[in-house]
Amino acid sequence: MSPRPMTAPSRRGVLVALAAAAACGASACSGDRAAGARERRPSASAPVDGRMVELHVDGPTLRPTVELAPGNDAISGAEIAWVDLDTGATLGTGPAPTLSVGDVKRVGLQVTGSDGAPAFDQVLTLNLGFNRGDDYGRLSLPATYEHDPQPVTAITGLSLLSELVRFCAGRTPLSGRLDLSGLSRLEHVECYRTEIDAVDLSGCSALLRLVVEDSRLTELDLRPVRRTLQDLRAAIMRSDGLTFAPLDGPMEALYHYCVREQPVHGSIPHSQLPVVEEYWVWATGQRTCDAPTSAALTSYLARENPLDQQSVDAVLVALDTLVADDDGRVDVGGRTPDGVPAATPSAAGSAAAAALSARGWGVSTN
Repeated sequence: MSPRPMTAPSRRGVLVALAAAAACGASACSGDRAAGARERRPSASAPVDGRMVELHVDGPTLRPTVELAPGNDAISGAEIAWVDLDTGATLGTGPAPTLSVGDVKRVGLQVTGSDGAPAFDQVLTLNLGFNRGDDYGRLSLPATYEHDPQPVTAITGLSLLSELVRFCAGRTPLSGRLDLSGLSRLEHVECYRTEIDAVDLSGCSALLRLVVEDSRLTELDLRPVRRTLQDLRAAIMRSDGLTFAPLDGPMEALYHYCVREQPVHGSIPHSQLPVVEEYWVWATGQRTCDAPTSAALTSYLARENPLDQQSVDAVLVALDTLVADDDGRVDVGGRTPDGVPAATPSAAGSAAAAALSARGWGVSTN
């Protein structure tokens, strides 16, 4: 992605100016300073403002990967350092190091520009683990991002990476609360099969794909991302169930809604899913639903739920009425794991099911 045009001095520029002014005051420098004199650059283990992204680790080796913004002369001399935050020792440098961390508990990520100022805003990707086959969809990252899961158990300070576009931690032991707040350029969160139990998306106004499947979330607030999120993968939580915070408007771009095989509370109603294509909610305990409103639906999988007849009819009739696609799938049949069946459709629902079947749809009802 190309850098945004700057209409005001950057934070890095302000920091550099302040540092230069402070240095002149301390050494009585003046306009006739020797042209060859150079400013003293901070060491990697002592960043300008003392802040770093902090990784908690539990394992013998850490191989993180960082992707920097391309084509920017301002970072041609950028340095990436990985620091033992308990001793201050530099463990390694570069965007893809192999770090020995057997006796290390906290690793700091520091990015310093050629001007000696922090350059965290040049980080586009922080990759701690990604497999393209995990929750694959049309917005999945390319195979070039595949990376073995790393032994990271917690992470703080991600807000420093103000231009971060991709955060990957699939199949890692990442746990606790994942704070992504303020990351207004973030597009991909790839956290398949982790131990996280909460995620803060406030300020994530560009998010396209959120993968938190097979984690430990109990609540999910999608209000900050409802205008941009296209792909939600939040199924099979290893918790007592997933509760959605009430939305303040529709999910304007969401095409894939997957919350299957777990108790779901506060399910997003169809009235707030105007463009959904794949609605995957089987075995969630859902008893009722409003009629679908999206004409783009092609896969409606709500089996193994105790849906009442009014809901079953509403789904079948809406699909027959709204959707022009002749190649789709709808399943509103089956039984819950404890044996409670979905209702059979009424005459109106059965007629809609027959019409869908005649058009080439796969239809399953009780």
